[in-house]
Amino acid sequence: MANALAGHRVVVTRAAEQADELMQHLAAAGATPIALPTIAIVPPADPAPLAAARCHAAGYDGFIFTSANAVAAYLASPAPARPAASWVCAVGPATAAALARLPAWAPDRIPDASSAAGVLAALAHAPLAGQAILFPRSAIAPGTIPAALAARGALVTAVDAYQTIVATASQAPARTLFPAGAPVHAATAADTVVFTSASTARNLAALLGDDYRARLRHVALAALGPSTRAAMEQLGLDCAVQAPATTAASLVAALAEYWHARTTGS
Repeated sequence: MANALAGHRVVVTRAAEQADELMQHLAAAGATPIALPTIAIVPPADPAPLAAARCHAAGYDGFIFTSANAVAAYLASPAPARPAASWVCAVGPATAAALARLPAWAPDRIPDASSAAGVLAALAHAPLAGQAILFPRSAIAPGTIPAALAARGALVTAVDAYQTIVATASQAPARTLFPAGAPVHAATAADTVVFTSASTARNLAALLGDDYRARLRHVALAALGPSTRAAMEQLGLDCAVQAPATTAASLVAALAEYWHARTTGS
C-alpha cells in the first residue's frame, strides 16, 4: 500500500474538521492529499426540536443514525442517557465508530449496505408497530426512512440535527485545482477527487460554476458510498471509483487499485 498513490494529487472535499483520517490514509499511500472542504457543518435553523429530543431520550424505543454528524449533534456533551431497553441502528462503519466513542451508545444494528435501503433491510424483521423511534438527521435528508417505518406502524420523530452549507471560501482554490481548459498534469491541478457525501459533490459543482463538468472531465472521481455515487451521476459526473465499504481505508485502497490498473493497463 505504501506509495501506491505516489504522484497523485487527491482532493478531499469533506468538512475541514472531519478530513484528517482520510488525509492521513492518502498520505500513507504516497498521495499528496489536498484539503478542499466544500461543505461546512452548522447547527439546524431551528435547534428546539433537537434540544427537546435530547431531553426526552428516555421516551424512545429505538434510535437511527445515518451520519457521524448526527451522532455528534445528538450526543453532544452532556450526552443524554440511552434508555436501557432501546436499540440503536448505525448506517455504516464510520457512524458506528462515532457512536462507539460513548460505549453506552454502541449500535446493535449495522446494515450490510450503508444506505437508506440498508437501514430498512436491517430493520425488516424488527417488530416496530407502536415503537417510538428517533431519527436525528441532516436538514436535507430525504424522507425515505421515516415514511417506510411509519408505514409499518412506528412512531417516528425525525429532527434536524445539523445542516450543511456551501464552504464559499473554497471557491477560488477549487477553480485553481480544476482549471478550465488546462491539462490535468498542470502543477497546480489535481487528478483525483474524493466525495464523501452527496452534499460534497453538489457543492463542488456549485463552487466550480456552470462549467463544472468540463473542469472535472479528466479527473478521477471517487465516491465513499452508493448515495454519494447517485448524487454524482445526477450531476452528470462519472464515478471512477466506489469504495466497497464506507471507510477511509477502503476508499484509499480502491483508489490505489484504480490507479494501478490505469498505470499498468491491467
